[in-house]
Amino acid sequence: MASKRFRASTFGLLVVGALALALSACTSTMKDCSTGFAIVSPKEGATFKCYEENVPVQLTALSATFCTFAPKVYEVSVDGGAPISIPGTEGNPATVLKNLTPGDHTVTAVAKDAKGKVLAKCAAKFKCLPPPPPPPPAVVAPPPPPAPPVDLVAEAGKYLKDVFFDFDKSEIRADQKENVDAAAKWLRDHTTVGITVEGHCDERGTREYNLALGERRSNAVRDALVALGVDPAQIKTISYGKERPFCTEQPKEKDAKEACWQQNRRGHFVPAMR
Repeated sequence: MASKRFRASTFGLLVVGALALALSACTSTMKDCSTGFAIVSPKEGATFKCYEENVPVQLTALSATFCTFAPKVYEVSVDGGAPISIPGTEGNPATVLKNLTPGDHTVTAVAKDAKGKVLAKCAAKFKCLPPPPPPPPAVVAPPPPPAPPVDLVAEAGKYLKDVFFDFDKSEIRADQKENVDAAAKWLRDHTTVGITVEGHCDERGTREYNLALGERRSNAVRDALVALGVDPAQIKTISYGKERPFCTEQPKEKDAKEACWQQNRRGHFVPAMR
């Protein structure tokens, strides 16, 4: 009976010893990542575009050998900087690293108990890529060269058509009003151009008479233009009488001679810049 009691006592001591060893394992410092936790992100050697994204840090607890690994807090730091604290009660401890410069970095995570004792420590190296170079400046095509200035004096000849008169008359004929209207419109649109209206006559009559007739003709054209809205300051008048004929032929036939005289009975426009 005494022998059985001795064996039972010995067995009890062994059980107590085993439990003591187990408790000793639970309270010992864990310095090996494999017996405490691991850094899931960033993975060793990972690269990030830190110029446009934060670096996520994710921790995960691993099964301990003898007891549950339950730190009070995790402290995460990068390159030995100020730590970020994460409660150990979180199932998947996580944080982010912000505003990292390009280059190689090391993230370190430390698990501590309630008394601040280090239970385990892990580290992982990663790299922040530099931002891409800015795009080259856009190629801006040079503006086209300015259009050459319009020669208004030359252009005026397309719109300022001479006004013809009947023999010994200074009234504007009905068939000549179209020319007067076109001239008035162009001059209203181009006030930087002025004109001289020349009064001309055919060769019949005295010099003095034709100078007076030419003056009446140039004045009649001027008055018609002013009545249509042309600035009077744009218009000058002069009479050449029969001194500057446009047709200088001397035909013998009556019709040809009249046609030549008709060309010389006119109000002629001479444009110039004001």
